[in-house]
Amino acid sequence: MKMYNILLFLLCFPTLVWGQNYFNAELPRHLEDNPEYRSILEKKASLGARLHEWGLRVWQSALPTEEKSAVRQLLDTLFNTQKPLAEAWLDSNSLILPDLLNRDSLLAAEQRLARLNREIYILENGVYAPDDFLDKGALFMPYEFRKRIKQLGIKDGETLLEIGASNVQFLAGLNKFRRGLTVYANEIDTNKLKRVAYQLEYSPHFQSKKNTFRPILGTPGSTSMEGIIVDKILMKSTFHHFDQPREMLQSIRRSMDNHTEVVLYEGYREKCQERCCPRLLTRAEIMDLFSEMGYRLKSEKKYGELKTRQYWIMKWVVD
Repeated sequence: MKMYNILLFLLCFPTLVWGQNYFNAELPRHLEDNPEYRSILEKKASLGARLHEWGLRVWQSALPTEEKSAVRQLLDTLFNTQKPLAEAWLDSNSLILPDLLNRDSLLAAEQRLARLNREIYILENGVYAPDDFLDKGALFMPYEFRKRIKQLGIKDGETLLEIGASNVQFLAGLNKFRRGLTVYANEIDTNKLKRVAYQLEYSPHFQSKKNTFRPILGTPGSTSMEGIIVDKILMKSTFHHFDQPREMLQSIRRSMDNHTEVVLYEGYREKCQERCCPRLLTRAEIMDLFSEMGYRLKSEKKYGELKTRQYWIMKWVVD
């Protein structure tokens, strides 16, 4: 089938094929330097930082643990998972929100996120997003995701351990763009792990069994994977949250051989300009911790050029 026939088919039947089109669309070469596209990415990054700030506010509040968990899951639902906010949930939990989060602000954030995602969809695919775009859960950008997993170095057939694997959309993207993976999704939060397990079992993004996903409950000082050797160990914006970083690095070493890479995706405290997590580490602190525990830095590369969210990919090995 010629290219123009494929495009005509997609334009005529978006409700049937929008999902495949979204995940498989090839980015036009000029788009990477498109100022409009970059501006939208900046806006989405800024919105994500604001939601993160709200989450910190909840975490530091005096709310009971169960209520904290409920509100944080609400924020997680808004930015990371498949379903939009439910106004009924907001109304039924209105007593939790005062002085922490504003109901109208949450709904406005959701509407803005939906608008940004639609604009991203249009630019990346050249067609308009369907009306149920947000409801379907296509909240991540296929070009940016393919670029990330390429820079993370994830290849078909590898065995991965992701520590802090609560971002189900990252796992869904791996399932779409890679084959033959065995992915151990490690979390220390039981509620988050239950949500991950539920999505792995029931989400349409995981119905194709091209890869194997295994939820693993860890602890603050252990991956619960000691003795199981993997190809790569991923930590995406997770390391600075470790309460026991030395113990965790020691545990991680027990899943490594001479070919295993620890892939760290982190921001540095000295490079963060606004809405910074108070637990961010400096580059020197990260270097000291890994070196102390016997790791050697193999490579380091800045990821992306967004001013508000700067990250680096560090790859570590042991000899």
